[in-house]
Amino acid sequence: MTATLPIGIVMAFTVNLLVGIYFAYLCRKLAQGGAYQHWAVACGLFSAGIVLSVASHFYGSVVLFKLIACISLFGATYALFTGVTRYEHAHVEPKLASRTRVFFFVGLAIIFIAVAFGKTINAVTSLMMAVMFLLSEGGLHQRRKTSQRLHTVVRATLILHAFVLFFQGAVIFVEMASGGESDIVALFNLTLLSHLILTVATASLLPFMHMQTKQEYWKKVASEDDLTGLLSRRAFITNALNSINLLDNSSYSLLIVDIDYFKKINDEYGHQAGDEVLRTVAETLKNGIRATDIIGRFGGKEFAILMPGLSVDYAHIVADRLLNRVAAQRIQFNGKKIQTTVSIGIAASNGILGSWDELFNQADSALYSAKEKGRNLVFMFNSTSQ
Repeated sequence: MTATLPIGIVMAFTVNLLVGIYFAYLCRKLAQGGAYQHWAVACGLFSAGIVLSVASHFYGSVVLFKLIACISLFGATYALFTGVTRYEHAHVEPKLASRTRVFFFVGLAIIFIAVAFGKTINAVTSLMMAVMFLLSEGGLHQRRKTSQRLHTVVRATLILHAFVLFFQGAVIFVEMASGGESDIVALFNLTLLSHLILTVATASLLPFMHMQTKQEYWKKVASEDDLTGLLSRRAFITNALNSINLLDNSSYSLLIVDIDYFKKINDEYGHQAGDEVLRTVAETLKNGIRATDIIGRFGGKEFAILMPGLSVDYAHIVADRLLNRVAAQRIQFNGKKIQTTVSIGIAASNGILGSWDELFNQADSALYSAKEKGRNLVFMFNSTSQ
């Protein structure tokens, strides 16, 4: 065990240093440092703590090495927590952040006192670091809803790391009480090696978590309209085609919704008011349809809704309801009330339609008729639209 320990120390130092450099690079590349800046500091402090710990081992008479090493290691865990508070998928409550900050300064004071009691400082530092790892896990636990499984792995690693550090602190106390018996020393070496392995794992997982976060972000950007939160045009068509292929010749209806006189709203109230109108109309439409329906923003002031398994008669009823809900709203913006209406075109199919383009063109043609007849109207293709 003692032969493998130096390898673990070298690995922990090397991985933390490389990951720290990687996050420092991200800080320079990105417009904002955020979590990555603090994680770079955490890796740097941990690397410094490792070097100083080795120095204190060879120069045991220099107490300052041991003190600064423990402060660096404890500071690294606090920098990790601070990074979590600034991580884009975390939502740390102010109360947790405040209590953690108080705990950090109290922990520093305890470490300064413990340096006068020999190996006690190592045990105390281990316990302080364990608590900080649990607080970091708590910050990730409060994160906003996300599908990233890697976050669960990181949280589990932090919890395991905290357990090992608690155990390490207990072993040091037992070792001191027993006078350094060989079996206790071996147990301590095993615990320390586990701690180093978990340190390498934690430092290695952070870059992967960053890359997965970015992949999720770009996937969301590609599939979601940034202003309204609805599906983008491309994502809507993809989901709609998948739904139609699963229907196996069942009926489905397509609604194309267009905001009336939208340019006039922008000209009279400003583009920010126009954005608020778009968000409000999008929310009204989404709240007025079934969970199985597919809705997206087609661009500009136009929306599309696919209603699987819904006949044209029921689609018309839904469209009338949406029309009335939008018209009844008074959108508040800068103390002004804005009223808007929509026009809706409907096309339906019972599985005999030639293509998606044909269905869309029919709904678009019905929408054109609604606009031409005076707006704030619902028109169906092959019915009153023709």
